[in-house]
Amino acid sequence: MLIALAGLPGAGRSTLAKGLQASLHAEIVSRDTIRMAEFPEWDDRAAKRAAFEIVRLDVGLLLRAGATVIVDGATLATQAERRELHELASSLGGREAAVRLDARAAASEVLVAALAAVRARR
Repeated sequence: MLIALAGLPGAGRSTLAKGLQASLHAEIVSRDTIRMAEFPEWDDRAAKRAAFEIVRLDVGLLLRAGATVIVDGATLATQAERRELHELASSLGGREAAVRLDARAAASEVLVAALAAVRARR
């Protein structure tokens, strides 16, 4: 399964990703982390696109291995990137959930706690 999180800085993507990672035993792939590690001197569209290519490759490898993958970062900023991740998940027979966050980190923490409570009742 692929869960793709998008949203502006401070929306709570990383907070939600970490909470979902624990609940779903998922792998997190972060475009922002990859961009800062691979292209620390660049913060332009070309660096972000190059980092997205690495994200796409990582996601493909993890999905092929049967992992649940959470993509964190503003990786769904363009329709083309959203389509690429959707087509990748579909081509591998995986399910996909795209989530756009417009909330603050505190709201995401509440959502993670609620998800944990629901799981605990099962």
